[in-house]
Amino acid sequence: FNVEAIKPGLHSSQQLVIKVRSESGSLVDANVTDASQGLYQVEYTPSTAEDHHVDITYQDLNIPGSPFRASITERPDETKCTAQGDVLSPDAELLSGEPLDMIVSTKDAGSGQLNVAATGPSGSEVAAFLTDGEDGNKNVRVETKEVGRYKVDVLWNKKHIPKSPFYFDVVKKLTADQIKATGEGLVNGQTDTPAKFNVEAIKPGLHSSQQLVIKVRSESGGVVDANVTNASQGLYQVEYTPSTAEDHHVDITYQDLNIPGSPFRASITERPDETKCTAQGDVLSPDAELLSGEPLDMIVSTKDAGSGQLNVAATGPSGSEVAAFLTDGEDGNKNVRVETKEVGRYKVDVLWNKKHIPKSPFYFDVVKKLTADQIKATGEGLVNGQTDTPAKFNVEAIKPGLHSSQQLVIKVRSESGGVVDANVTNASQGLYQVEYTPSTAEDHHVDITYQDLNIPGSPFRATIQQQPIAEKCSARGDCLLPGCVLIAGDPLDVTVVTQDAGRGKLRATATGPNNELVGAFLAEMHGEVVVRVDTKDPGLYEVNLLWNTEHIPGSPFSFTLIPRLTRS
Repeated sequence: FNVEAIKPGLHSSQQLVIKVRSESGSLVDANVTDASQGLYQVEYTPSTAEDHHVDITYQDLNIPGSPFRASITERPDETKCTAQGDVLSPDAELLSGEPLDMIVSTKDAGSGQLNVAATGPSGSEVAAFLTDGEDGNKNVRVETKEVGRYKVDVLWNKKHIPKSPFYFDVVKKLTADQIKATGEGLVNGQTDTPAKFNVEAIKPGLHSSQQLVIKVRSESGGVVDANVTNASQGLYQVEYTPSTAEDHHVDITYQDLNIPGSPFRASITERPDETKCTAQGDVLSPDAELLSGEPLDMIVSTKDAGSGQLNVAATGPSGSEVAAFLTDGEDGNKNVRVETKEVGRYKVDVLWNKKHIPKSPFYFDVVKKLTADQIKATGEGLVNGQTDTPAKFNVEAIKPGLHSSQQLVIKVRSESGGVVDANVTNASQGLYQVEYTPSTAEDHHVDITYQDLNIPGSPFRATIQQQPIAEKCSARGDCLLPGCVLIAGDPLDVTVVTQDAGRGKLRATATGPNNELVGAFLAEMHGEVVVRVDTKDPGLYEVNLLWNTEHIPGSPFSFTLIPRLTRS
């Protein structure tokens, strides 16, 4: 509200006092704003629905009309409306012709207006009646004729109350003998595997599962949850997951009566689980090997794997199938035998109901007995190498039979006693590739034994030199000194010191005026290399000096040659 002077003179609110209090005596803050000369805007926010008294005094005297009395009502709040009715529950349904009745309470929602609108299955508006009820409530009634889904909008001051719009279904009355159930889940199933079946009406009218009750229980009395999904109008898909291998009873009732065939009896067997099979046998250990002609024997247990079928297939080194025999053993186990003739790697597939059991396929090697003198080692890594660079060599049998590195031992150590890891890779049948990386420039010893005996040439002695490092080269020469004057036709010499740069080779290229290649000649002596560049024409020369493939410090070098002066 506003407070202003009838004639000029109210230039300050200092003697203007405004107090607001509720009927129950609570004070309410009043915010006074100087809007313009002599005009004051006042604002207060009541929190209770009751009369409020506004006292306005100037110089301790009431202004005309003060104290004022303001009637405060509850602010309309649609969230405080509530609706009640049995048909408001999920999947609510009525029979055709039965009205929907609900009660709406607005007593805590402030002052406002309640409106109701309803639409039927075809989308057209249907009759909705609103009458006064007890305790200030409102009764809502919606007439139903069509079969299908109805929608009811309930609004307080044009805003939806909680849970509005409301939905409910109107259905035709069916009898239990007009409903049928079909599907494998009514007859058979496996543990821990969903069993499924359908329930549908023989004629239209099953629009809700509200009166359709499905119960599944095991022979021993355990209850199994049944999940019902509305697949389409009148068709319901049902799924349950039995956990025990025994007959299960499926009761399906509609309006408390069994449908035809109910209760159904489903035979549930143990689900085959290949992960519960186990295999035993000495040859199943990593890098297992047999001598040619010895059979592979293993025992497979399936007792905890449910019902199913065990199958075994084996292939030999050439990839062709080899004989594999399966016989009954003790305690319900199965004995597996695979015949071996060829030398090489064998593969055995063991499957339970067409799925591999744990660790299948199994691999094992069939070998001929070798001696250490029938194995050879070759490669640069047995003779030479460079620091921080992989040194490589091969180990192979002179005749077939080295199918596993199990008895092959390779040790590398430096002259000073340091041990160097050797990485052994099975490159192909009977051939192993070995790699080690020395870190010090000194001789290294490579010991190779088979069945605890040195192979021919072992221990080998490899000379390891420093890896070439271009940064450790240095260049010198008069032509590199400050103020040096270079004359075309005179030799251009650069000396490169390489003695600390490891094993490598110096390469030199040079270009002269117009970027043309010119001759660059090298002469080596006492760990140094003298590079001489052929100069004929004056101009800019560029010299590239590389140790192996990397520029030495300062490279490329640039020189400007001046013409030789002649007397006229």
